Amino acid sequence: MRKSKITREISLLIIITFIFVLGCGEKKDINKYRAVKTYTEKRSTVENHIKSTLRTLISDEYEGRLVGNKGNILAEKYIEDTFRNNGLEPYIKDNYYHSYNQIVYLNNESNHYMKVSFKNGEFKEYVYGKDYIDLNRSNDLSLEGKITFNNESRSEEFIGVLEDNNPNLGLLIRGFKGTFLKKEVFEGYVRIGTGIKPIFQISPNMYEELKSKEAVEAQIKSRYKVENKKVNNVVGKIKGENSKEAIVISAHFDHVGRDGDSIFRGAIDNASGTTVLLELSRELSRLSKEKRFNKDIVFCAFNGEEQGLIGSREFVPILKKDYEKLYNINIDCVGKKDGENLLLAGIKDNEHDFVKTMEKYLNKYKLDFKVRNMEGSSDHASFVANEIFGVTLGQENMFKGTKIHSIRDDETLVDYDYIGRVYDAVLEFILANSHKNFQLE
Repeated sequence: MRKSKITREISLLIIITFIFVLGCGEKKDINKYRAVKTYTEKRSTVENHIKSTLRTLISDEYEGRLVGNKGNILAEKYIEDTFRNNGLEPYIKDNYYHSYNQIVYLNNESNHYMKVSFKNGEFKEYVYGKDYIDLNRSNDLSLEGKITFNNESRSEEFIGVLEDNNPNLGLLIRGFKGTFLKKEVFEGYVRIGTGIKPIFQISPNMYEELKSKEAVEAQIKSRYKVENKKVNNVVGKIKGENSKEAIVISAHFDHVGRDGDSIFRGAIDNASGTTVLLELSRELSRLSKEKRFNKDIVFCAFNGEEQGLIGSREFVPILKKDYEKLYNINIDCVGKKDGENLLLAGIKDNEHDFVKTMEKYLNKYKLDFKVRNMEGSSDHASFVANEIFGVTLGQENMFKGTKIHSIRDDETLVDYDYIGRVYDAVLEFILANSHKNFQLE
């Protein structure tokens, strides 16, 4: 009987040891990247990286990062250097650049002239970038016309002076030869072409002067140098165990440039997403040196998004050819102080596996979110167009409150803590789920 008891005790000990080993093994697997430190745990270090990156991208030197211009080229080089310093491999042989051609306009090689005459016989030349800027950029515009504040005087004879809050704005603009549009804050867009109705944003001061002095006539000329130019996406990767599969993390770094002395810095759109991209590349590369991920992680800094997702449209077919399975997480416009919920844009419903998986991490970092099918809103759409799952993480209603694409989209609009929490959520999602693949609905 004693022998039997000893045998049972030994058997029980073996079973307990086996369970303990299994448990430890599972725990070790779950925490295989034990060295990861979240934004909260090493707040000062990560926040300093985030601040440094974002401040660089929105600085005067980068001039709003308009594709094909000096500041955009500086951004390409900055991202390339960061990828290299973070230990990423170049995606294309020894080159971090994926080059393609697109039509660009060179904002430092443009010429503008506006002279207005008044009822008292005086005239004044207004300063581009201070008093007015184009809303639609034409490579060759010459306009003369009488000025009217009377909305009923619509004809090709008149340049109408309108306020931005007019409920019939679209109808009125179509009826005039050209439009002076009063804007409290200048907004920047990239529209290039001919045959577009000319619209000029004018400052409140200019509006009041035109009205009080009874402006009579305007002469306007705009010349943009437009060319088909080679520009670059910047792409690096962390090589995984299985190089037939990949997670693609992306953000666009281009913005809308400058008009005279008015710089559209694009702090939220999209220095914020580019900052998260670069910080993820730093941490994931560091962790991959402890243990390789089971698939490649590709980091795409896309160009040309503001002119129609051109950079991603050119590069995604290459990714599709190179990988049997892949999916995309795109980050565009996060950390806006007066912003609203985080959107998972490009997904049709809350039942998608990606939503159910990501929800845990968004909730952990107190990121309220919504799911919305916004297929053409950002670079994830280029993946979807190639039958690849793609989602954009970005706050909703970016044109409410303090507008993006305005000169007020600067550092004063940035919530660094929010950006850090987005970084945390995506980082932990990838570490826990790098083995998964997600498909289109």
